[in-house]
Amino acid sequence: MQGATCTDNYDATCSVTTGGDTVDITALGTYTVTYNAVDAAGNPATEVTRTVNVTKGDSPVITLTGNDPETVEVNTTYTDAGATASDTEDGDITGSIVVVGDTIDTTTPGSHTVTYNVTDSHGNHTTQVTRTVNVTDTQVSTKPVYRFWSNKLQSHFYTISEAEKEAMTTKYAQDEWRLEGIVYNAIEKDTPHATPVYRFWSDEKKSHFYTASKTEKDKVIANYPKHVWRYEGIAYYAYDSAITDSRPVYRFWSDEKKSHFYTASEAEKDKVIANYPQHVWRYEAIAWYVPK
Repeated sequence: MQGATCTDNYDATCSVTTGGDTVDITALGTYTVTYNAVDAAGNPATEVTRTVNVTKGDSPVITLTGNDPETVEVNTTYTDAGATASDTEDGDITGSIVVVGDTIDTTTPGSHTVTYNVTDSHGNHTTQVTRTVNVTDTQVSTKPVYRFWSNKLQSHFYTISEAEKEAMTTKYAQDEWRLEGIVYNAIEKDTPHATPVYRFWSDEKKSHFYTASKTEKDKVIANYPKHVWRYEGIAYYAYDSAITDSRPVYRFWSDEKKSHFYTASEAEKDKVIANYPQHVWRYEAIAWYVPK
């Protein structure tokens, strides 16, 4: 506390007497301190008072360590980077931080919130601090795409489904649907940068049609009756543009066969272009890209 001084018109010096409340800094409250003085002639000064408020002090401050938001790959271990806490009166109170909030389940993609709280020795609470933890699945899981050829229907069929492949080979004779083999690997599920490959069936043309263009998918659904092109769903996932370690899948159309043909083989693409007239197999464009 700063205290007080006094001056007098006649006395060279004078002294101040401090009175009033005793300020207990361990007890919250309002205290009044008084200051008085009397000169040599016995003249008293006008009493001066000071109000002293003992309060809880400043609230502690929490500072996150590490990233916010934090990203962790699915099926890996998440270790929280923690936080630090400081207080004007108590100093470093990091050890008093209480961490609550979501349990970080890294087995499933999703967003989680971790919260940090701390209270100082005077009962002051910090402003709660949170960290967002995003569990993502960026690993590209691929599966083989099987290609079938039908001499009877003069069309190809592509599937990533093992069950569908087995059903096709068991149910149909070779001239109806013959398994030609694995033509490329496609992405099994939705992942960053992946786009769906949509599958249609035509009762009229007796063939399948695949496209990675949502615009084309929507156009086909809007403009063709179901007996011409019926949307069946997502066949698998691919890339709509070239990225590192990807390769193109080429698309052909046949006016003669009324069906499409897809290949990721550069050699096969060139062979078809070189050996078949346009009405049999006409090269259209790159349909999508798949992992090498």
